[in-house]
Amino acid sequence: MKKRYCFFFALFIFLTRLASFSQISTSTLTGCAPLVGVTFSYTPSGAANPLWDFGDGTTASLQNPTHTFATKGTYVVKYTATGVSAQTVTITVFGKPSPSFTVTSPTEGCVPLAVSFQDHSTSSGGATISQWKWDFGDGGFSLTNSATQTYTYSVGGQFDVDIKITDSDGCDSSFTINDFVVVSQKPTVSVVTSPNPASACLPPLTVTFTSSGSPSLSPIGSTYTYS
Repeated sequence: MKKRYCFFFALFIFLTRLASFSQISTSTLTGCAPLVGVTFSYTPSGAANPLWDFGDGTTASLQNPTHTFATKGTYVVKYTATGVSAQTVTITVFGKPSPSFTVTSPTEGCVPLAVSFQDHSTSSGGATISQWKWDFGDGGFSLTNSATQTYTYSVGGQFDVDIKITDSDGCDSSFTINDFVVVSQKPTVSVVTSPNPASACLPPLTVTFTSSGSPSLSPIGSTYTYS
């Protein structure tokens, strides 16, 4: 009786230890959609007729498959094989935030042109937006982590404005408006008189004025107006 008890006790310990080594391993358990290239393996390996059910309507019969989860959600991945108890692992895929912004000031004008930007991005699920990175298109970037920015353009041109946001799940998205800000250099003007200097000892003094200048180099065209 004692020998039989010892045998079953040893068998119980063996099966318990074997179960502790029987598990699914993955390259990651969480990530942002699309969650690309998640690898799966089962220990111990080599079981016959392996079948992986990824919980999104797709399966694989490989020993060590790689799978992409295209959309956000919680997926219970199940592994079965001949002579192996079914094992599961949960993969959580977060949705990406949706970026958007507007301005509260004119986007066209002469240098220096100050433009105020306001973020209107939304997060997915219960996440919150935690980081904002602004690219103002002229080589300037945001220096503070803020949903609102005021930036002054000091050179002429048409500039794309881009915002990259990151949420509390670590997911990020970017949004760009092309040629959003149009900035013109100020025109220059000079006046030359004839005679020069315009002076005389006695009247009448007849002076001819000749003006010249450069346009504003506006990206959308420029004209002269004299007054």
